Amino acid sequence: MLNATVCSNIRSLLLAGVALTAGIWINGCGGGETAGYDIPADPSVIYFTPILKVIDDDGAPVGNALVYIDDEFAQPMYTCHAFVTLGDGYSDFTGREANWISDIYQVPRPDTGSSTCIYLRVSKDGYSGDSTYFNINWDAPNRLFGYDTLTLSASGPLSAQSATTPKTHHPELAAGPPIPAGAKTIPLPRK
Repeated sequence: MLNATVCSNIRSLLLAGVALTAGIWINGCGGGETAGYDIPADPSVIYFTPILKVIDDDGAPVGNALVYIDDEFAQPMYTCHAFVTLGDGYSDFTGREANWISDIYQVPRPDTGSSTCIYLRVSKDGYSGDSTYFNINWDAPNRLFGYDTLTLSASGPLSAQSATTPKTHHPELAAGPPIPAGAKTIPLPRK
Protein backbone atom coordinates (compact mmCIF):
# COMPACT_ATOMS: atom_id res chain seq x y z
CA MET A 1 0.00 0.00 0.00
CA LEU A 2 1.51 3.29 -1.13
CA ASN A 3 0.22 5.25 1.89
CA ALA A 4 1.90 2.84 4.36
CA THR A 5 5.19 2.96 2.43
CA VAL A 6 5.28 6.75 2.36
CA CYS A 7 4.33 6.93 6.08
CA SER A 8 7.23 4.59 6.75
CA ASN A 9 9.50 6.98 4.86
CA ILE A 10 8.43 9.86 7.13
CA ARG A 11 9.22 7.83 10.24
CA SER A 12 12.64 6.99 8.80
CA LEU A 13 13.41 10.63 8.03
CA LEU A 14 12.29 11.82 11.46
CA LEU A 15 14.23 9.08 13.21
CA ALA A 16 17.30 10.02 11.21
CA GLY A 17 16.99 13.55 12.59
CA VAL A 18 16.07 15.27 9.35
CA ALA A 19 14.29 18.51 10.21
CA LEU A 20 12.80 21.44 8.40
CA THR A 21 15.96 23.42 8.94
CA ALA A 22 17.93 20.77 7.03
CA GLY A 23 16.06 21.67 3.85
CA ILE A 24 13.50 18.85 3.81
CA TRP A 25 9.83 19.63 4.25
CA ILE A 26 7.73 16.70 5.45
CA ASN A 27 4.05 16.84 4.55
CA GLY A 28 1.13 14.49 4.90
CA CYS A 29 2.37 10.93 4.56
CA GLY A 30 5.07 11.98 2.13
CA GLY A 31 7.92 14.38 1.85
CA GLY A 32 9.79 16.27 -0.75
CA GLU A 33 13.19 17.76 -1.17
CA THR A 34 13.37 21.48 -1.57
CA ALA A 35 14.27 23.05 -4.88
CA GLY A 36 16.86 25.43 -3.43
CA TYR A 37 15.26 28.86 -3.86
CA ASP A 38 14.27 31.28 -1.14
CA ILE A 39 10.71 32.26 -0.42
CA PRO A 40 10.60 35.97 0.34
CA ALA A 41 8.74 36.92 3.50
CA ASP A 42 5.53 38.52 2.29
CA PRO A 43 3.98 40.65 5.06
CA SER A 44 0.52 40.29 3.47
CA VAL A 45 0.63 36.48 3.92
CA ILE A 46 0.80 34.16 6.92
CA TYR A 47 2.49 30.86 6.05
CA PHE A 48 0.39 28.30 7.95
CA THR A 49 0.97 24.57 8.46
CA PRO A 50 -1.85 22.65 10.16
CA ILE A 51 -0.89 19.40 11.90
CA LEU A 52 -3.41 16.79 13.06
CA LYS A 53 -3.43 13.70 15.23
CA VAL A 54 -6.47 11.75 13.98
CA ILE A 55 -7.43 8.92 16.32
CA ASP A 56 -10.22 6.45 17.04
CA ASP A 57 -11.98 6.10 20.41
CA ASP A 58 -9.11 3.93 21.70
CA GLY A 59 -6.43 6.47 20.75
CA ALA A 60 -5.13 4.48 17.76
CA PRO A 61 -4.30 6.34 14.53
CA VAL A 62 -7.00 6.39 11.83
CA GLY A 63 -5.38 6.14 8.41
CA ASN A 64 -6.82 6.99 4.99
CA ALA A 65 -9.23 9.54 6.47
CA LEU A 66 -9.96 12.43 4.10
CA VAL A 67 -8.90 15.87 5.30
CA TYR A 68 -10.64 19.05 4.13
CA ILE A 69 -9.60 22.66 4.65
CA ASP A 70 -12.46 25.12 4.31
CA ASP A 71 -14.46 22.29 2.67
CA GLU A 72 -11.90 21.71 -0.10
CA PHE A 73 -9.58 18.68 -0.27
CA ALA A 74 -6.44 19.43 1.70
CA GLN A 75 -2.94 18.82 0.42
CA PRO A 76 -2.24 16.00 1.12
CA MET A 77 -5.74 14.51 1.24
CA TYR A 78 -5.28 11.47 3.53
CA THR A 79 -4.07 10.72 7.04
CA CYS A 80 -1.37 8.11 7.73
CA HIS A 81 -1.95 4.74 9.39
CA ALA A 82 0.79 5.38 11.95
CA PHE A 83 1.93 8.29 14.07
CA VAL A 84 5.22 10.10 13.62
CA THR A 85 6.87 12.05 16.40
CA LEU A 86 7.41 15.64 15.38
CA GLY A 87 11.07 16.62 15.41
CA ASP A 88 12.92 19.91 15.61
CA GLY A 89 11.47 22.56 13.34
CA TYR A 90 7.89 22.05 14.50
CA SER A 91 8.02 24.84 17.07
CA ASP A 92 6.15 24.16 20.33
CA PHE A 93 4.88 20.86 18.93
CA THR A 94 8.25 19.07 18.84
CA GLY A 95 7.86 15.65 20.48
CA ARG A 96 4.13 15.33 19.81
CA GLU A 97 2.58 12.66 17.62
CA ALA A 98 0.77 13.33 14.35
CA ASN A 99 -0.52 11.37 11.39
CA TRP A 100 -1.28 14.31 9.08
CA ILE A 101 1.04 17.23 8.35
CA SER A 102 -0.06 19.58 5.62
CA ASP A 103 1.72 21.60 3.02
CA ILE A 104 2.43 25.25 3.84
CA TYR A 105 -0.68 27.29 3.11
CA GLN A 106 -0.57 30.97 2.17
CA VAL A 107 -3.24 32.60 4.33
CA PRO A 108 -4.02 36.22 3.38
CA ARG A 109 -3.28 38.35 6.45
CA PRO A 110 -6.57 39.58 7.95
CA ASP A 111 -7.25 43.31 8.14
CA THR A 112 -5.97 45.14 11.22
CA GLY A 113 -8.00 44.23 14.30
CA SER A 114 -9.68 41.21 12.68
CA SER A 115 -9.04 37.50 12.27
CA THR A 116 -9.70 34.65 9.87
CA CYS A 117 -10.89 31.16 10.69
CA ILE A 118 -9.34 28.10 9.03
CA TYR A 119 -11.77 25.19 9.25
CA LEU A 120 -10.48 21.58 9.08
CA ARG A 121 -12.74 18.55 8.76
CA VAL A 122 -11.82 14.85 8.71
CA SER A 123 -14.03 12.00 7.53
CA LYS A 124 -13.79 8.32 6.70
CA ASP A 125 -16.35 5.71 5.63
CA GLY A 126 -17.50 3.72 8.65
CA TYR A 127 -16.59 6.49 11.11
CA SER A 128 -18.17 9.64 12.43
CA GLY A 129 -16.47 12.81 11.25
CA ASP A 130 -14.77 15.44 13.36
CA SER A 131 -13.62 19.00 12.80
CA THR A 132 -11.71 21.86 14.31
CA TYR A 133 -10.77 25.40 13.45
CA PHE A 134 -7.80 27.70 13.87
CA ASN A 135 -8.53 31.37 14.48
CA ILE A 136 -5.64 33.40 13.05
CA ASN A 137 -5.40 37.02 14.17
CA TRP A 138 -4.19 39.91 12.02
CA ASP A 139 -1.05 40.29 14.15
CA ALA A 140 0.02 36.62 13.91
CA PRO A 141 3.67 35.93 13.07
CA ASN A 142 4.61 35.39 9.42
CA ARG A 143 5.16 31.63 10.03
CA LEU A 144 2.56 29.69 12.01
CA PHE A 145 1.87 26.06 12.93
CA GLY A 146 -1.46 24.72 14.18
CA TYR A 147 -1.99 21.44 16.05
CA ASP A 148 -5.10 19.57 17.19
CA THR A 149 -6.31 16.03 17.91
CA LEU A 150 -9.49 14.84 16.17
CA THR A 151 -11.38 11.68 17.13
CA LEU A 152 -13.30 9.55 14.63
CA SER A 153 -15.71 7.10 16.26
CA ALA A 154 -16.64 3.86 14.50
CA SER A 155 -20.20 3.99 13.16
CA GLY A 156 -22.80 1.73 14.74
CA PRO A 157 -23.54 1.27 18.43
CA LEU A 158 -21.68 3.86 20.46
CA SER A 159 -19.37 2.72 23.20
CA ALA A 160 -20.19 3.88 26.72
CA GLN A 161 -17.21 6.25 26.60
CA SER A 162 -18.07 7.87 23.26
CA ALA A 163 -21.74 8.19 24.21
CA THR A 164 -20.95 10.14 27.38
CA THR A 165 -17.79 12.03 26.45
CA PRO A 166 -18.41 15.12 24.31
CA LYS A 167 -15.74 15.97 21.74
CA THR A 168 -13.76 18.97 22.90
CA HIS A 169 -10.99 20.58 20.97
CA HIS A 170 -8.06 22.68 22.00
CA PRO A 171 -6.56 23.90 18.74
CA GLU A 172 -3.16 25.43 19.40
CA LEU A 173 -1.10 27.88 17.38
CA ALA A 174 2.64 28.51 17.63
CA ALA A 175 5.11 30.64 15.71
CA GLY A 176 7.50 28.67 13.58
CA PRO A 177 10.99 29.08 12.14
CA PRO A 178 11.54 30.80 8.80
CA ILE A 179 10.38 28.84 5.76
CA PRO A 180 13.17 26.63 4.39
CA ALA A 181 14.64 27.59 1.04
CA GLY A 182 12.55 26.11 -1.74
CA ALA A 183 9.66 24.91 0.42
CA LYS A 184 6.44 24.45 -1.49
CA THR A 185 3.64 26.83 -0.52
CA ILE A 186 0.10 26.83 -1.87
CA PRO A 187 -2.76 29.32 -1.70
CA LEU A 188 -5.46 28.60 0.85
CA PRO A 189 -8.41 27.03 -1.03
CA ARG A 190 -10.89 29.83 -0.33
CA LYS A 191 -13.89 30.21 -2.59
